[in-house]
Amino acid sequence: MARHAVESSPGGTTVGSELVSVQQAADALGCSPVWVLKMLKNGRLTGRMITPRSWMVTKKSVAENLQEHRTRDRKRAGRPRSNPPGISAVPKFDRIAHDPKVFAGEAIVKGTRIRVAALAALVARGVPERELLDLHAGLTAEDVRQAVRYSRA
Repeated sequence: MARHAVESSPGGTTVGSELVSVQQAADALGCSPVWVLKMLKNGRLTGRMITPRSWMVTKKSVAENLQEHRTRDRKRAGRPRSNPPGISAVPKFDRIAHDPKVFAGEAIVKGTRIRVAALAALVARGVPERELLDLHAGLTAEDVRQAVRYSRA
């Protein structure tokens, strides 16, 4: 059952725009209903409040928004990659492990029982890297750097 609404436009007011529910708009746009409500609030979609907790969205604004996203996606498809092939933007943590048998799966430095959070906290307190390496046998400078980067990620 389609409902009709009064939609305001720069040239005046037009009658007859079909309304759809927030859920139907979310399904059409491929997003959550919360995002549809945010787009209504920001003015990216037009709609009407039925009750204080219920909104309806105009089909026209959903179609325009969908077309805008498709156009933007097509433009992005032709752009070169920001990273060359084979190089990931996500840092690799090859010295960090999660073992359910050690500290209930908390992040640890691989091959040790040193928690990443504890190591990063010591670095944050100002303990010099050389002192950490002397205190913990088997720990390398790269282990300390990765632990700090992992705790920030």
